[in-house]
Amino acid sequence: MKKPIAAIFAAIALAASMASAGPGFPGQPPPGGFPGIGPPGAPGGGPGDHMVELLTRVLSLTEKQQSAWKQIRTQTEKTIDPLATQLRGIHESIRTKLESGNAEPADVGQLMIDAHSIEAQIRSATDAGKESFAAILTEDQRAKLALFEEIMELMRPAPGLAGPPAHPR
Repeated sequence: MKKPIAAIFAAIALAASMASAGPGFPGQPPPGGFPGIGPPGAPGGGPGDHMVELLTRVLSLTEKQQSAWKQIRTQTEKTIDPLATQLRGIHESIRTKLESGNAEPADVGQLMIDAHSIEAQIRSATDAGKESFAAILTEDQRAKLALFEEIMELMRPAPGLAGPPAHPR
């Protein structure tokens, strides 16, 4: 039992160092919040590729499991990508309206409601992907994944400690 736990901790240390050097905002999960979500064929790999490699090793995924997980990630990406594009557009509209100096509260409020609805759809797609991934794992692999997720959550910076805000105010 000591050997798998040591491997998990070593993998987590590697993930932490990779995450600190990776793109995105500190303390935020990968796009979609699901390990391995990233644009396929992106130069240098997608943003979640390091997590795919890491979990493949930590969980000792078989070739069959790796293939099934790739299909799950692809399907999840197909669902999330258009929603993420739509959400970015809404956030840009909110920012534009607020920066104009004469934003209508009702307009901004409706945009925020729309954004919240899309975020719920993204969470739902992400949760479905996580459930599908868990379904292809053995009981031992699910236990390792739960431990991995718990440790990763403990390593996440506390709110307000993750660095400067994404947009200067």
